Amino acid sequence: MGSLTYELTLAGLAVGSAAALTGIGLIVTYRATGVLNLAHGALAMVTAYALRQFAVDWSWPLPLAAAVALLVVAPGLGLLLDRLVFRPGAGTALTADGTDQARSLVASLGVFVLLVGAASLLWGPGARADAPALLPSDPWAQLGTAIALAAAVGAATRWTAF
Repeated sequence: MGSLTYELTLAGLAVGSAAALTGIGLIVTYRATGVLNLAHGALAMVTAYALRQFAVDWSWPLPLAAAVALLVVAPGLGLLLDRLVFRPGAGTALTADGTDQARSLVASLGVFVLLVGAASLLWGPGARADAPALLPSDPWAQLGTAIALAAAVGAATRWTAF
């Protein structure tokens, strides 16, 4: 019975690490833009599909595919959505210091539906079994990465102007 408890604990660590990273991303997005972006998970999904497209379909080396997906695609989508949806004009900003928070939440839900639909059209419905892994499947490595990223984000927001 002890082995089952250990296996379930490890599975919980992996899922909990992913949930922690999602929470960190939501908080960073809100603190940086003033928008509680409910489409945060859909942005991550599109980035993951782009990584798979680069690494599996186009046979790019995994480090290059990861760099392009994480440093170009993800921030590019975020910037595009910020400029076109959340802050399209100076007088119509959907931010915490702008107008109604409900409008911002509805806009983020619309972005969520749009991104999920676009991904379904581009890559088909459902998950892919051949997705590349950036981290080993070891839950301790995933937990360590989540803790390291949380510490880095905390340090950056506490001791820098960012």
